[in-house]
Amino acid sequence: MTSPPPDGSRDRRIEDPTNLWVIHPAARRLLPVALAWRVSANMVSLIGLALGIGAAVSYWNWATPAAAVLGLVLSVAWLIADGLDGMVARATGTASPFGRLLDGICDHGVFILIYVLIATHIGTGEGWALALAAGGTHIIQSSTYEAERARFHRRVRGEAGTARPPRAGGVVEWLYDNIPRAIDRMAESFDRLLRDSDDPKRLGAA
Repeated sequence: MTSPPPDGSRDRRIEDPTNLWVIHPAARRLLPVALAWRVSANMVSLIGLALGIGAAVSYWNWATPAAAVLGLVLSVAWLIADGLDGMVARATGTASPFGRLLDGICDHGVFILIYVLIATHIGTGEGWALALAAGGTHIIQSSTYEAERARFHRRVRGEAGTARPPRAGGVVEWLYDNIPRAIDRMAESFDRLLRDSDDPKRLGAA
């Protein structure tokens, strides 16, 4: 199946199976509830943050099977909230630079907290080194993935990416946006080709 999902947010061709068949369908089922209760996208992000913190605390007791299972359940719930906040923002027309930044901070913050709490439980220098490395590489991987996903979507539409998204401002956002910038430079040659094309939509689709 190659058509985008009903809310038009993500092309199904580049979604991993868990997002495609579990996370996003669950979020779409919750969307009418969130809209009926007038829950804002930013509030959904904060609810997701709370679920993620609960998962991290559960993983602190990773040696206890029940706690590990609870952490997994809360992690899935957090990922559903992470998908739902964008759906709410698009459905209500309330997407904003601050909401985009808040979503990113909540995502990275939860992952780093999970790693730190597990390292605290292990209590060794090696554990802390692995936790810090995992947190840092997760930020790079997640930011790069989001940038590549956005690049794919705009290229399919035949857009060369000359316009930058609105910014909320601040050092944190600058760091968040500049992590994948090296890949942006490597991708510039194709974007120039797209800009110069007589039929950019056809080229992007191809």
